[in-house]
Amino acid sequence: MFKFKNFFLVPVMFFLIFSQPYAYESRVSLSAGIFYPNSEDLDGWDEGTDITVSLSKRVSQSFYLHFDLSGHSTQAELYDTGLTGSGEIQTRGIEVIGIFSHQNNKLELYAGIGLGIYMNKLSLTATDGYYEYTYEDAGRGTGGVLKAGMRYSISPKAFIGTFIKFFTNNQDFQFYEIDSYGNVTKYEETFDFGGTVVNVEFGLTF
Repeated sequence: MFKFKNFFLVPVMFFLIFSQPYAYESRVSLSAGIFYPNSEDLDGWDEGTDITVSLSKRVSQSFYLHFDLSGHSTQAELYDTGLTGSGEIQTRGIEVIGIFSHQNNKLELYAGIGLGIYMNKLSLTATDGYYEYTYEDAGRGTGGVLKAGMRYSISPKAFIGTFIKFFTNNQDFQFYEIDSYGNVTKYEETFDFGGTVVNVEFGLTF
């Protein structure tokens, strides 16, 4: 199960960073767009909607610390021998990214790299025409993040922008097999629930 104590570190980090007396600005933005589940483990899964809240603190002229709080889901129709069904994966994540930026008048270009912690909820439903089978699991995934985008200032305190983000979201699952003699074998597999996000955003500078 996902350990929520990992999320408790985030408010502490926000307080320590955003309360520092830097001369540079802080930013908050809301973005929406499309999640593309393009990892091999999600082959055949549908695109989903992504919603992200971003917080950033510029600590020098060309570098700032950036936090993304994101959520998205993906669905798929599943087919196996004698079975048909559907699946859904809901993901909530916290990503910490170091961003390098270049400002040219009102236009800012940026790119960065970071790490993410994700809470995944997997739900599967299938039927053989007689019985319905369900499987649910929730757990934690971790992975790397690459983000790049641009922002345009529409006023001294507001901006619009767009970005693309690539991330991995690796979660370990435990499985059990029972042979004809009743022996139980436990094994683990790692699945990547990551992909690509393309969003547009609106934000404020303070």
